[in-house]
Amino acid sequence: MPKKKTPADPLTDLLAAAEPETVKNLVVHLSNFSPEVRRECFDYLKQHVKLTAEQEINSEGEIAMALWWELYPDLEDLDSYGGGDEKIEYHVVGLIDDIQEKLAAKKVDEKTRRELVEEVIPFIKSGNAGLDDPLFALAYSACYSDEDWRSLAATLETMKKDWPTDHARRIYRELGDREKYLELRRKKLVYGMDYYDLATF
Repeated sequence: MPKKKTPADPLTDLLAAAEPETVKNLVVHLSNFSPEVRRECFDYLKQHVKLTAEQEINSEGEIAMALWWELYPDLEDLDSYGGGDEKIEYHVVGLIDDIQEKLAAKKVDEKTRRELVEEVIPFIKSGNAGLDDPLFALAYSACYSDEDWRSLAATLETMKKDWPTDHARRIYRELGDREKYLELRRKKLVYGMDYYDLATF
């Protein structure tokens, strides 16, 4: 008995008939409406196209930002309502982990990394999403150089809130920036560990 022919996919037929420019415009159009589609386009093309070094760096940055915009609506809801459904939190944290994985490869350009930090900072300042640790970890992952770390520490310091200031102080300590560390350390000498931290600097 002869095998049944698989019905032709009408979309495949149309794509085959379309001019390359038309297909390109279609992909760009669709990707502009969905960060997830945009990310998938970059992932697919990276696997099937030989990239220059510049294209490799640009694509890694684009994927990182697409992941951010993919999680952003859920993170915004969590921040607005002071937390939320566990599944949503898990989804957001999973995408944050994916961004950190991209950043860990040290192939994301400085402009994109600065943009990511700028996007994360308001949520760190709010502290209302219930995801402080993942958000701080993401900001840390975007720092490749001492300049990046100092910029992050200065931004955290301006918030004038205990937890961000603690992070800023730790960054200054790690950088060996004595004056800035001591300035912030003197502002908080309450517990035994505070004094121990100062004594061991």
